Amino acid sequence: MKPTFKYWAFLLIIALAIFAAIGISFEASWLSLNAGDRLQAEGLAHKLIPFPFLGGLVIFLIVGGMVSFLFRNYIIPILQLAEETRLITAVNAKHRIEPCGAAEVRQLIEIINESAAVYEALTTTVDSKITQAHAALIAERERLSALMSELPSGVIVCDIDNQVLLYNQQAKRLLSDSDPGSGTGAHLGLGRSIFGLLEKNPIQHGLDVLQQRIDSGHDQPTTGFMIVAGKRYLRVTMAPVLEHGIDSERIISYVLTLEDIAPQINADNRREVWLQGLNNELHDQLVEIRQAITEIIETPELPAAERDLRRQQIRIATDAIESRLEQAREESARHIRSASHNEQVLGADLLSILTQHLARRFGIRTTTCIETDCWLRLDTYITIQGLAFLAGRLNKRGAVEYLRMSLHLVEGQPSISFNWPSDAIPRAEVIDWKQTPLVTDRFRHTFCFADFIASSGGSLSLLPADAASCDGIKISFPEAGLTPATANRSDNDYGPRPLFYEFNLFQSALYEKMADIPLRRLTFVAFDTETTGLNPSDGDEIIQIGAIRVVNGRLLHNEIVDQLVDPLRYLPAIATQITGITPEMLVGQPTIDKVLPGFYKFAEGAALVAHNAAFDMRFLQLLEEKTGICFKNPVLDTLLLSSLVHPHQDHHSLDGIAERMNLKITGRHTGIGDAIVTAEIMLRLIPLLESEGIFTLGEAIKASALSPFAKQTY
Repeated sequence: MKPTFKYWAFLLIIALAIFAAIGISFEASWLSLNAGDRLQAEGLAHKLIPFPFLGGLVIFLIVGGMVSFLFRNYIIPILQLAEETRLITAVNAKHRIEPCGAAEVRQLIEIINESAAVYEALTTTVDSKITQAHAALIAERERLSALMSELPSGVIVCDIDNQVLLYNQQAKRLLSDSDPGSGTGAHLGLGRSIFGLLEKNPIQHGLDVLQQRIDSGHDQPTTGFMIVAGKRYLRVTMAPVLEHGIDSERIISYVLTLEDIAPQINADNRREVWLQGLNNELHDQLVEIRQAITEIIETPELPAAERDLRRQQIRIATDAIESRLEQAREESARHIRSASHNEQVLGADLLSILTQHLARRFGIRTTTCIETDCWLRLDTYITIQGLAFLAGRLNKRGAVEYLRMSLHLVEGQPSISFNWPSDAIPRAEVIDWKQTPLVTDRFRHTFCFADFIASSGGSLSLLPADAASCDGIKISFPEAGLTPATANRSDNDYGPRPLFYEFNLFQSALYEKMADIPLRRLTFVAFDTETTGLNPSDGDEIIQIGAIRVVNGRLLHNEIVDQLVDPLRYLPAIATQITGITPEMLVGQPTIDKVLPGFYKFAEGAALVAHNAAFDMRFLQLLEEKTGICFKNPVLDTLLLSSLVHPHQDHHSLDGIAERMNLKITGRHTGIGDAIVTAEIMLRLIPLLESEGIFTLGEAIKASALSPFAKQTY
């Protein structure tokens, strides 16, 4: 009950009591009089009656004034004091209460503020000790992050309810959303079901196979399958995480490693087509050779000119066969199955290793020139051995004791040049090195150094291009797609490593009804819309959507929506003034019918949280017919919840709540800025709601309906 209601109720009760007492006194006096006295009293009534009522009015004014004084100086300040004290103990230890009310209340506020300062110091000390106590755990997670983020394969860890607990950047890339207009990026996220990304049946079958192998006594059970994910063909390896019981083991989660085999399949298909074409061409050329030889042998009297013509046909056909066989060798080199040995290495590091290797093995001196350092993707071992083999031949047969190595980056393509003194080595010697077999694969096919360069997508050329002698070689590599400045940088601005995890999801809430999910374990999406105006029913449109996912009390800054929207209408100047969004910024942006499906998928399976949610949800409701998308997510409103925990505070705006909770708003009136502070406010409201006996999502929704702000409509 509000203090104002109590105030007027007290005054009404006092007035009724006073005038009822006066009325009852008159009635009792009247009943005690005899007939004569009553006649006499009737004659004096007009003189006697007004004075008791005037006296009652004076008493009412005096008592009412005292009640008003008590409410203004004691009751209302004490109620506000209770709310703000709870705010200090539950949310913001730095908050201090402004002195107000009577002297006794002010003295109490000063004591509470002093206690708050002590509490803040104690909290800081406790937090420091907790941080130290968790240092080992944090270090362990960092080591896991380092390990997982550097793995070449995608890794996803799911609990037994198939919720994602952990994934690395490679998995996010393999399962990324290919629709650039959605504005949501990848839909792989913590707390989401893996079945939204990968087919359900193979995973469930894999779990059955793993359980059967565990029951059969396998020490390290694994299984694998191939699955189609969008345009990718993924090879999936599945391994269990076990909980060891007294008599049995059970799967509590599982690990999926993902490898994209689409390039391998496509390469195999291309090779099959190429080999079929080669077979057909060789068949035609061999038929031509056979016909020419047969005609020469079986026709002794063939004129000399005709015989020479047939011989010329044989030479042309054999040259064509030789050329095609050389092409076959190069094509085969491109399909060497050593991709797993390819690695990314800085060009400067490669040349440094090679310098040490040549000095140690052959005593060859080197100088290095690096114009622009860059990343190379190649088999480092084969590259070092192949170049060392060349250096050894140069040293032995040409007495070369000095090499100059240089690294260049031309139009994004890196190349390495090796030069030695001019006219020292015949060209044929270097060509012989280039074609000398270095290794033999499991099919007993031999490959030279040039084959390995070709398998990496590069090329090898002799310097100069046309000369009897050779004084250098040039190796060109394909662009690795990384630069030293960005190679180790995550696309996540909030953490150094592209690994995302939430291990508390092992305690899954999927078995519960959503209304019964505790607020502390609630997965929700805090969102905000920026619009052309404040009247969704009168044609105003959304111009920006910002959202962030929150899982187990953690803001996932790598899972956000920050998307401008073309409203297909005029943008008022007042909207630009408030949001900072100009008409030029909206040109070329996707329309709402393209953006909303991505946001719907982003928020799937989560509660929605907004400040003044009725406003934002009205826009989404009006778009249902146009887009066919209906948001049935449960909705929490921080405006309503704030009015529940702080009914005696005057301000429940986003700025007012943030100031009360010591939260800084970065990017006010931007979709993502307001969404992030809304999420932070929601997290700080949870302990305050719990102190009011509100623990679950369902209880919070029911309580919100009692807020005086719940009747606002748009």
